Amino acid sequence: MANDPLLKLDHVSVSANGRKLVDDVTLELERGKLVALIGPNGAGKTTLLRAILGLVKYDGEITINAPVGYVPQRLQYDRTLPMTVLEFMALTLQKRPVAFGIPAWVKRRVLELLDTVGAARLARSSLGGLSGGELQRVMFASALQESPKLLL
Repeated sequence: MANDPLLKLDHVSVSANGRKLVDDVTLELERGKLVALIGPNGAGKTTLLRAILGLVKYDGEITINAPVGYVPQRLQYDRTLPMTVLEFMALTLQKRPVAFGIPAWVKRRVLELLDTVGAARLARSSLGGLSGGELQRVMFASALQESPKLLL
């Protein structure tokens, strides 16, 4: 519903090897709000995000009421892979091999997304040749593909 929070965590905890990594987090994220999760290294920020995404087991309740986009800290890939930014994003957008071609609508959408994050000039660049900051922009643009209401 329109008044429901985008995300609700109710007493969420994550443990591994007998150690609490996240302890009893309760919060609600309202629509239209910008929230930052901050803390020192090892505080459990990434673990909490992984719990929200369903990537780790957790106790408590997590309710997501909107499409979610995710920008990982790092992208694990072979830097020698001969793929451009356009091909990488087209692959994830059209969900089929780019060897079959990239339709015009996909190219337009990819360029629009890259432009949104100030990275349109990178479309023809090799994915493996990007700097860390450039790659973050590309991953951010990729996370926006499905027009998420919640971006992690």
